[in-house]
Amino acid sequence: MRRRKQSLPGIGRTWLSSCRREMNLALERKRSSQPNLIIKKESLRILFYSSIWLGLQDSNLRMTGPKPVALPLGEGPISTNHSTPAPLCRCYTNSMTKYIWHNEAIPQELEIKQIHAVLVTADGRILLRIKNGSYRLTGGHPEAADTDANATIRREAQEEADVEVDKIDYIGYQEVFEDNGDHYAQMRVVARVTKINPATPDPDRSGSWTYGRILVAPDEARRDLPFGEMNAPLIDNAIRIARSNDYFTEPTNVNRALINEEDKQSSDAS
Repeated sequence: MRRRKQSLPGIGRTWLSSCRREMNLALERKRSSQPNLIIKKESLRILFYSSIWLGLQDSNLRMTGPKPVALPLGEGPISTNHSTPAPLCRCYTNSMTKYIWHNEAIPQELEIKQIHAVLVTADGRILLRIKNGSYRLTGGHPEAADTDANATIRREAQEEADVEVDKIDYIGYQEVFEDNGDHYAQMRVVARVTKINPATPDPDRSGSWTYGRILVAPDEARRDLPFGEMNAPLIDNAIRIARSNDYFTEPTNVNRALINEEDKQSSDAS
């Protein structure tokens, strides 16, 4: 019978097992007071590096593998009834912070520090904020008064984008690893805009800072949002979920439309 070629993880584990057997044998000789105890340098080297390599493999599997299913923020009413594709993980690094995209539900043990929404309209466009001249999603930190993730998004949509939303569905999350050791989740949802109100300053900013707002086609959002490789899974999943849940009830419109310009008169420009 033709012998199957071992995978790299299998080879690594074979090396490690062999080294462990030799180490155990050497220790048995020492305990038996046998002279001339010899432990091969090569075995020690392989044992050391194989342990590190396998540890990284296991860490990677834990980082990107399927996660326990848990509704975000307890029993919040965000809908997850839509079909979820196979887990998809994409990674990008901004400065010293690492982000990994996950389609699946957020693990219960992982803290949710931020919730942002892809705001879509009934005609298939995406409403983005303009902050410091760049496209941004709408959202922020959950507050004590928020009863669930839905409440956070409704509040942030009103404060930052001056819009009202009805349907809200979970998309996925970014797993964040900061260089200071912080590890948390940034939840992403899709929400349908039902009403666009006159622009007002963000109440969480000092002075008077009114964000710009613009309606764009999904392709433009996918290209110009600042999340690098995360843009594609974020926007593609948002549109897929919105379509499956009947968000789009008007003829498709791909025309870009500026709602209002950014008006920043504030020292708080972060």
